[in-house]
Amino acid sequence: MLDLDHPEIESFVNWKVEEEKKVAALIAAGYSSDYEGEAYRTVSGQNSNNSVRIPNTFFHQLDKDGDWDLIARTTGKTMRSIKARSLWDQIAYAAWRCADPGTQYDTTINEWHTCPQGGRINASNPCSEYMFWTIPPATWPL
Repeated sequence: MLDLDHPEIESFVNWKVEEEKKVAALIAAGYSSDYEGEAYRTVSGQNSNNSVRIPNTFFHQLDKDGDWDLIARTTGKTMRSIKARSLWDQIAYAAWRCADPGTQYDTTINEWHTCPQGGRINASNPCSEYMFWTIPPATWPL
């Protein structure tokens, strides 16, 4: 799970696409295409579920063909800006090519949070069935 404004978002989005290219090359070279075979065993990420967290502010930038800022996690400063459309196209292509990344809609998830006093939801399991399943320490003892 990675926030869409993370400085390494493009590498994250495209990681499995690049690994799938390696698989294709190995299969073309005569390795088995079986998921349990040598080609898939020798590349990374085949058992991972990658998702990106997309806030509504990204869609506003996308609508107006604007730029999207990538923010340093340690300083909060903008590291660089990219075209929102370019990032969206990369996400769509990667999802088509290798079924990742999944998308989670950060703003909506937190607007619909059933226990907001427990804090912000920053991630979930890959299919998002468990958005809030722990008891926040503020409510202890039960």
